[in-house]
Amino acid sequence: MSKCTQPRIRSDVNVDTISLEVVVLTLKQAVVKRVTEKCGELNIATNALANICGVTPSTIYSLLDDSRNDVMLSTVKKICDGLEMTLHEFFSSDYFNKLDQEIK
Repeated sequence: MSKCTQPRIRSDVNVDTISLEVVVLTLKQAVVKRVTEKCGELNIATNALANICGVTPSTIYSLLDDSRNDVMLSTVKKICDGLEMTLHEFFSSDYFNKLDQEIK
């Protein structure tokens, strides 16, 4: 993770109205957030997503499982195909701009 410096707050700004949110995600968390977001937008349940994407429900549940750390790009591609979006559209999200450094 990169070094962060303390933000400077102007003296003429009311600190009570400022909300600073810094969220650092892993790739897995970002993918889960994006899939969940798209399902919410389209009102699609997990089983329906699996059917649309041509994968088993267990594949989707595994993807969403917090205890599993890996994400298969081929699974993400199938989800994109099912949702009729490109990989570029999928990864064009702020979630992927807030990724934690994988090599430590």
